[in-house]
Amino acid sequence: MRISLISKCLVIGVLLLTMSSTCIAQFNIKVGYSIAFLSPDVNNQIISDFNLAQSQNFDEFNNLSSLRVMHGVNIGLRQKFSFGSITLDWENISRSLTGSGINRLPLPALPVSVPFEVNYTFNSIMVGLETEYGRLGLGSAIGKNFVAISQETANGDNSSLLRLSDGPKDQFFARFHLAFNFSGSSTVAFSIRPYLQIPISKVALSAFATELGVSRTETDESYPMFGLTFAFFNGRQE
Repeated sequence: MRISLISKCLVIGVLLLTMSSTCIAQFNIKVGYSIAFLSPDVNNQIISDFNLAQSQNFDEFNNLSSLRVMHGVNIGLRQKFSFGSITLDWENISRSLTGSGINRLPLPALPVSVPFEVNYTFNSIMVGLETEYGRLGLGSAIGKNFVAISQETANGDNSSLLRLSDGPKDQFFARFHLAFNFSGSSTVAFSIRPYLQIPISKVALSAFATELGVSRTETDESYPMFGLTFAFFNGRQE
């Protein structure tokens, strides 16, 4: 189902980017890097409850950190028309959270350390519209975020912590950004883009909480975020 949805988004995006041959247009390829700052209260409360429970099981426990920052690549296409630009973007941001428990055995035995690690990956597809006013741009987009949360198993494989969730494992969102554009040449441009991402739907974290041994009644998370994207555009800029 996810592959089908991605295919539909790509087809729609390509149609939008190639429509209206009568318009004055420039086609650009974007390669960028995004940093996202999050405040997922439900997600981080599950982690906090996990830390509290695990601290009772070890002589010393280094807390699993909260999810606050993610980063990764942002790749896209932009078709510029006389009325503005239509964009198609794919973004992949991730973060690994780590902690450990230590049991101190009677000497001369060495302490036993048990590591904990949770890996987050957000894959997002966005279709948007952007207008430019000199070096300043304003843009908005609608997209879907495919959320993956996993934990490394004893044999080195990644095991999904969302696979048994009854609810959705992805979400829709709206993104709004400012763009500060700088032209390097007639075919290359650089842009700094602060953005705000507003969730439209939520991700069910019930299985995530269960896998961590946490019992909670509220397990739906929206992952609100704001961030910054640094992007290079290759293609005609005039």
